[in-house]
Amino acid sequence: MPRLFLVLLVVAQAFGAGAGGVRASQDKRPADLRALAQRIFEAINSQRLKHKLKPLAWDERLAEQARLHSARMAALDLLTHQDPERGAVANRLKKAGIGWRICAENVYEERGFDDPAEEAVQGWMKSRGHRDNILRPDVERTGVGVAARSNGALFFTQIFIRP
Repeated sequence: MPRLFLVLLVVAQAFGAGAGGVRASQDKRPADLRALAQRIFEAINSQRLKHKLKPLAWDERLAEQARLHSARMAALDLLTHQDPERGAVANRLKKAGIGWRICAENVYEERGFDDPAEEAVQGWMKSRGHRDNILRPDVERTGVGVAARSNGALFFTQIFIRP
């Protein structure tokens, strides 16, 4: 029985009940994280306009899935497109009942920059695959989610779709 308790305690800590979980740090409350997501959304649309592409529309259902994925990455301290339990973005969207003809995802982890939103977008623009997702002319909708670990690390997810 004590062994089972230890396992449950470790699992609880990994998912936010203890140190290092997905709880927002003191300076990164949920409202701050949503503001960061909005800044990323605006910066992405600025990049698209600069490249003569239509801006993306915000989709709150996608943002919710992006927040969930960012929270999972923060809980696991793992930057990944492939959640060990929830799978890749296509699978996660299907399970959430979100239809799409095209889907793509960008993820990013940041620690300690003064402007984390700008850092994430610039990082994505320097990476060919992430840049290609941002500048895809055939995607129309997006959602962004941000999660913070208690150590200050930020995890960003942006999901793109064409319904």
